[in-house]
Amino acid sequence: MAAIEQNGFDFGILNAAAVDLSGGDQHALDKLFLDAGQQPPTVVWEPATADLPRDGLQFLLSHWRGLAEDGALPQIRSLDPIDLRPALGNIILMDVKDDGRDFRYRLFGSAIALIGGGDKTGRSVIDFSGVAAHFYYVVYRAALIRRCPIYTHHHPTDMSNFRRWHRLVLPFADDSGSIVRYLVGCYADPKSKELDDL
Repeated sequence: MAAIEQNGFDFGILNAAAVDLSGGDQHALDKLFLDAGQQPPTVVWEPATADLPRDGLQFLLSHWRGLAEDGALPQIRSLDPIDLRPALGNIILMDVKDDGRDFRYRLFGSAIALIGGGDKTGRSVIDFSGVAAHFYYVVYRAALIRRCPIYTHHHPTDMSNFRRWHRLVLPFADDSGSIVRYLVGCYADPKSKELDDL
């Protein structure tokens, strides 16, 4: 548990924020940002295609919906990165570990790595510190409870060339119905037109 303490993770606070967020109350989440001097994020549960500002995010949501059957979450065995080529550089595959107490990067898209501080494949959310890591943890925990897609956008805390991250979290389940992996689409809004293709 030392690594969690060193990185400022307080499971009591973060899990309570996740429960609140799953019920549509993001006041506790907003406080994490405000206490760090950051603008709170925007959160949309079960987004419509029109809520998503990037073609890649719209593609991922449509693909996820196409894999769902009879109102159930898509099965993990139906998730094939080859099918995700239109958005491949901008996706993360996140494994749910320890019954949702941790989340590990299984695949980290090249475009995200280029602008987001390097490849995080094999590492866990709790390996990192700061409000962004806490935010991601809360969102992943909340999605375990609510069991549906969630779209967020927030202002980066550590990248001067980009003004906003757009993230779409899509849950996948195993045969028992437990969520075991997230497909996450990530796109950044640049501050300059020269960076717009990333």
